[in-house]
Amino acid sequence: MPCLWVIAGPPFSGKSTVGPLLAEILGCPFLDLDKIVESRAGASVEDIFRLRGRKAFRNLETQCLMELLGEPGPMVAALGGGTLLSRKNLRAVMKRAVIFTLDPGEEELRARLTPDRPLSRNPEELEKLLGERLEHYRSLPGRVDTRGLSPSETARLIAARIAPLRRIR
Repeated sequence: MPCLWVIAGPPFSGKSTVGPLLAEILGCPFLDLDKIVESRAGASVEDIFRLRGRKAFRNLETQCLMELLGEPGPMVAALGGGTLLSRKNLRAVMKRAVIFTLDPGEEELRARLTPDRPLSRNPEELEKLLGERLEHYRSLPGRVDTRGLSPSETARLIAARIAPLRRIR
Protein backbone atom coordinates (compact mmCIF):
# COMPACT_ATOMS: atom_id res chain seq x y z
CA MET A 1 0.00 0.00 0.00
CA PRO A 2 1.47 3.37 -0.97
CA CYS A 3 2.44 5.77 1.78
CA LEU A 4 2.37 8.76 -0.53
CA TRP A 5 -0.80 10.80 -0.38
CA VAL A 6 -1.15 13.21 -3.31
CA ILE A 7 -3.40 16.26 -3.37
CA ALA A 8 -4.49 17.18 -6.90
CA GLY A 9 -7.03 19.55 -8.42
CA PRO A 10 -7.39 22.75 -10.38
CA PRO A 11 -5.67 26.01 -9.52
CA PHE A 12 -7.25 27.66 -6.47
CA SER A 13 -8.68 24.37 -5.18
CA GLY A 14 -6.63 24.56 -1.97
CA LYS A 15 -3.95 21.93 -2.58
CA SER A 16 -1.10 23.91 -0.99
CA THR A 17 -3.29 24.89 1.96
CA VAL A 18 -4.86 21.50 2.69
CA GLY A 19 -1.65 19.53 2.09
CA PRO A 20 0.32 20.78 5.11
CA LEU A 21 -2.74 20.42 7.35
CA LEU A 22 -3.19 16.82 6.21
CA ALA A 23 0.52 16.09 6.73
CA GLU A 24 0.29 17.45 10.26
CA ILE A 25 -2.68 15.19 11.03
CA LEU A 26 -0.88 12.17 9.58
CA GLY A 27 2.43 13.07 11.24
CA CYS A 28 4.45 13.04 8.05
CA PRO A 29 6.30 15.53 5.84
CA PHE A 30 4.61 17.76 3.27
CA LEU A 31 6.09 18.59 -0.13
CA ASP A 32 4.71 21.07 -2.65
CA LEU A 33 5.72 20.18 -6.22
CA ASP A 34 5.54 23.80 -7.39
CA LYS A 35 7.95 24.82 -4.60
CA ILE A 36 10.32 22.00 -5.58
CA VAL A 37 10.23 23.17 -9.21
CA GLU A 38 10.83 26.79 -8.15
CA SER A 39 13.78 25.75 -5.99
CA ARG A 40 15.30 23.68 -8.80
CA ALA A 41 14.84 26.48 -11.35
CA GLY A 42 15.77 29.34 -9.06
CA ALA A 43 12.66 31.14 -10.29
CA SER A 44 8.94 31.35 -9.57
CA VAL A 45 6.47 29.24 -11.54
CA GLU A 46 5.24 32.43 -13.18
CA ASP A 47 8.78 33.43 -14.19
CA ILE A 48 9.55 29.95 -15.52
CA PHE A 49 6.46 30.14 -17.74
CA ARG A 50 7.28 33.68 -18.84
CA LEU A 51 11.00 33.24 -19.46
CA ARG A 52 11.32 29.59 -20.48
CA GLY A 53 7.83 28.67 -21.67
CA ARG A 54 5.21 26.11 -20.81
CA LYS A 55 7.09 23.15 -22.30
CA ALA A 56 10.22 23.85 -20.24
CA PHE A 57 8.10 24.19 -17.11
CA ARG A 58 6.27 20.90 -17.76
CA ASN A 59 9.56 19.08 -18.44
CA LEU A 60 11.06 20.34 -15.19
CA GLU A 61 7.82 19.55 -13.34
CA THR A 62 7.89 15.96 -14.62
CA GLN A 63 11.53 15.54 -13.64
CA CYS A 64 10.83 16.83 -10.12
CA LEU A 65 7.70 14.68 -9.84
CA MET A 66 9.61 11.51 -10.73
CA GLU A 67 12.20 12.33 -8.07
CA LEU A 68 9.44 13.00 -5.52
CA LEU A 69 7.81 9.66 -6.35
CA GLY A 70 11.12 7.95 -5.62
CA GLU A 71 11.25 9.31 -2.06
CA PRO A 72 10.36 6.92 0.75
CA GLY A 73 7.07 7.62 2.46
CA PRO A 74 5.02 8.36 4.27
CA MET A 75 4.46 11.86 2.94
CA VAL A 76 1.81 14.22 1.58
CA ALA A 77 2.49 16.05 -1.68
CA ALA A 78 0.55 18.81 -3.41
CA LEU A 79 0.78 18.74 -7.20
CA GLY A 80 0.44 21.64 -9.60
CA GLY A 81 -2.90 22.11 -11.33
CA GLY A 82 -1.56 20.76 -14.62
CA THR A 83 0.76 18.02 -13.37
CA LEU A 84 -1.59 15.14 -14.07
CA LEU A 85 -2.51 16.34 -17.57
CA SER A 86 0.45 14.26 -18.71
CA ARG A 87 -0.48 10.59 -19.04
CA LYS A 88 3.06 9.66 -18.07
CA ASN A 89 2.76 11.65 -14.85
CA LEU A 90 -0.72 10.32 -14.09
CA ARG A 91 0.39 6.70 -14.57
CA ALA A 92 3.45 7.20 -12.38
CA VAL A 93 1.45 8.85 -9.60
CA MET A 94 -1.28 6.21 -9.70
CA LYS A 95 1.35 3.46 -9.42
CA ARG A 96 3.06 5.01 -6.38
CA ALA A 97 0.44 7.11 -4.58
CA VAL A 98 -3.15 7.54 -3.50
CA ILE A 99 -4.68 10.61 -5.16
CA PHE A 100 -7.18 12.94 -3.55
CA THR A 101 -8.64 15.44 -6.02
CA LEU A 102 -10.04 18.58 -4.43
CA ASP A 103 -13.25 19.91 -5.95
CA PRO A 104 -14.47 23.16 -4.41
CA GLY A 105 -16.88 23.80 -7.29
CA GLU A 106 -16.48 26.30 -10.09
CA GLU A 107 -17.98 29.22 -8.16
CA GLU A 108 -15.46 28.85 -5.36
CA LEU A 109 -12.58 28.60 -7.83
CA ARG A 110 -13.70 31.87 -9.40
CA ALA A 111 -13.98 33.52 -5.98
CA ARG A 112 -10.39 32.52 -5.12
CA LEU A 113 -8.89 33.94 -8.33
CA THR A 114 -5.65 35.87 -7.84
CA PRO A 115 -3.39 37.38 -10.53
CA ASP A 116 -0.26 35.41 -9.53
CA ARG A 117 -0.93 32.26 -11.56
CA PRO A 118 0.66 31.94 -15.01
CA LEU A 119 -2.33 30.30 -16.75
CA SER A 120 -5.22 31.89 -14.85
CA ARG A 121 -4.46 35.51 -13.99
CA ASN A 122 -7.93 36.84 -14.69
CA PRO A 123 -11.50 35.55 -14.98
CA GLU A 124 -11.22 35.01 -18.74
CA GLU A 125 -8.06 32.90 -18.43
CA LEU A 126 -9.58 30.88 -15.58
CA GLU A 127 -12.74 30.22 -17.63
CA LYS A 128 -10.59 29.07 -20.56
CA LEU A 129 -8.49 26.83 -18.33
CA LEU A 130 -11.56 25.30 -16.68
CA GLY A 131 -13.14 24.76 -20.09
CA GLU A 132 -10.05 22.88 -21.22
CA ARG A 133 -9.45 20.90 -18.03
CA LEU A 134 -12.69 20.45 -16.09
CA GLU A 135 -13.41 17.00 -17.51
CA HIS A 136 -9.83 15.98 -16.75
CA TYR A 137 -10.18 17.01 -13.09
CA ARG A 138 -13.51 15.20 -12.85
CA SER A 139 -11.91 12.04 -14.25
CA LEU A 140 -9.20 11.91 -11.58
CA PRO A 141 -9.58 9.45 -8.71
CA GLY A 142 -10.29 10.28 -5.09
CA ARG A 143 -12.64 13.21 -5.64
CA VAL A 144 -13.17 15.26 -2.49
CA ASP A 145 -16.11 17.67 -2.59
CA THR A 146 -14.82 20.58 -0.53
CA ARG A 147 -17.77 22.92 -1.06
CA GLY A 148 -18.61 24.53 2.25
CA LEU A 149 -15.60 23.01 4.01
CA SER A 150 -12.70 24.87 5.58
CA PRO A 151 -9.16 23.69 4.77
CA SER A 152 -8.99 22.03 8.21
CA GLU A 153 -12.28 20.23 7.64
CA THR A 154 -11.06 19.09 4.23
CA ALA A 155 -7.80 17.77 5.72
CA ARG A 156 -9.72 15.88 8.41
CA LEU A 157 -12.07 14.40 5.80
CA ILE A 158 -9.12 13.13 3.74
CA ALA A 159 -7.38 11.81 6.87
CA ALA A 160 -10.54 9.85 7.70
CA ARG A 161 -10.42 8.30 4.21
CA ILE A 162 -6.76 7.42 4.67
CA ALA A 163 -7.15 5.86 8.14
CA PRO A 164 -8.45 2.47 6.92
CA LEU A 165 -5.73 2.34 4.24
CA ARG A 166 -3.00 2.86 6.82
CA ARG A 167 -4.29 -0.09 8.86
CA ILE A 168 -4.02 -2.39 5.81
CA ARG A 169 -0.26 -1.86 5.51
